[in-house]
Amino acid sequence: MKNRQVRFIVIMLASLIGFGGLMLSRVDAQVPPIPSFLGGQIIVKGMSTVTGYSVTARLGSYESESALVKNGFFNIVVAPKDTMDIGKPINFWLDGIVESSAVLIYAEKARVQDSLIKLKYGPIMDLNNDGLVDASDVIVKVNGSIVAVQDVSSRAQTVTLKNPPGMGSAVFVEYSARHMTFTTGVVNMNVGIVFPSLPKPTPTPTEVPPTSTATPMPVPPTAVPSPTLTPTATPTSIPPTSTPVAGIMVFSGIIAAPGIINIPENSNLIAKIGDYVSNPAVIKNNQYMNLVVAPGISEMVGRPIEFVLDGVKARRTEVYQSSGVIEGFDLVFIGLPVPTPSPVPPTKTPVLPPTPSPTPVVNTSTPTVTMVPPTLVPPPTPSFTPTVIPTTTHTPTSTSIPSTATSVPVIPTIEPTIEASEMGTDTDGSENNNVTWIAILIAGLVSVLAIAVIVRSRRKSN
Repeated sequence: MKNRQVRFIVIMLASLIGFGGLMLSRVDAQVPPIPSFLGGQIIVKGMSTVTGYSVTARLGSYESESALVKNGFFNIVVAPKDTMDIGKPINFWLDGIVESSAVLIYAEKARVQDSLIKLKYGPIMDLNNDGLVDASDVIVKVNGSIVAVQDVSSRAQTVTLKNPPGMGSAVFVEYSARHMTFTTGVVNMNVGIVFPSLPKPTPTPTEVPPTSTATPMPVPPTAVPSPTLTPTATPTSIPPTSTPVAGIMVFSGIIAAPGIINIPENSNLIAKIGDYVSNPAVIKNNQYMNLVVAPGISEMVGRPIEFVLDGVKARRTEVYQSSGVIEGFDLVFIGLPVPTPSPVPPTKTPVLPPTPSPTPVVNTSTPTVTMVPPTLVPPPTPSFTPTVIPTTTHTPTSTSIPSTATSVPVIPTIEPTIEASEMGTDTDGSENNNVTWIAILIAGLVSVLAIAVIVRSRRKSN
């Protein structure tokens, strides 16, 4: 009986676990992956620019909505519904006829591990068309400076550097790959799609009118031609052109100018598209960031962006591509005025004012000597015995001084006099203190007796 109950419980648990896994797989399958936004340039061999064609992205059984190519640039949204499509290669098609042969990645951000860089897309293709896939087909930059490449592995999608920067340093890589793989939530507006040729237009069949033959008539024996049929034009449906969306582009990178070591942080760097002027970028440590280009006008898509620093245009421009974040977009400004250092004022040496010499003050007052009678001092005898100084020799006498004589003031010497009353002991004070202590003692005894009487009387009453 117990074995049956255990088996029943095990079967129920297994059923619940299987049902829960099935429900989770269904829920995962119902949640579509986050779309990716791609944009950039359409490159066709032998063509300077491409416009008027449509581009689609195919990923397994999924095909995106077509995007219009205008002035050689495109913007497309890749949004498959199945999570199984994550990591699969993306194929681009021009007018649904010509398949892309490669993609160009202009600024892929990667991390250095030892001396290796692992790239997202592959296999790595021949970028310079020399028939070999080697170190010359990959460009690696760190803070705008090119780092030498030692070796490239096309299938493994790895790059080996000769003099790698520090471990974990961020680098930007430019290379060509056969495919891009789908990754959720990617915004990359700096992609180049290479097509071998333009699609050939499909010939439209033209209706040939039937040839009329003359029917012989007995009377008169003249052939009467039949009326000639006029071909009617077949209306051709023109697909509606999609209006590009005016999105937001954000630039950041390094600023350089000949003759200037440090670009002032209060410099004004802006981006211009026609009459549109962006807000200034943030400049710090010869780098700029958060240069936001958002004109909000779809007609500006495909027009060049000019970068202006304090009224001086950069040599490098970029085409407004609707939206994207472009890092490592370095700018060089030639002709920027070199700031002149402000003159340093000379240091003033403080001058000390002359120290006034003290003027001797002559006491012209007549000193008065007071006779202090001696006071008997009780023993013990103090160390200082009052002395009466005779003042007979210091008695001031009036003397007539002629007006012509120079008066020389004589400062009399006054001997210190110590009054004997100050040296005596305060006998009265000590006696008063003794009386006070006796009074306090008597009061305390009286208080104790009173408390004892009160306590005794209460005990008797109880």
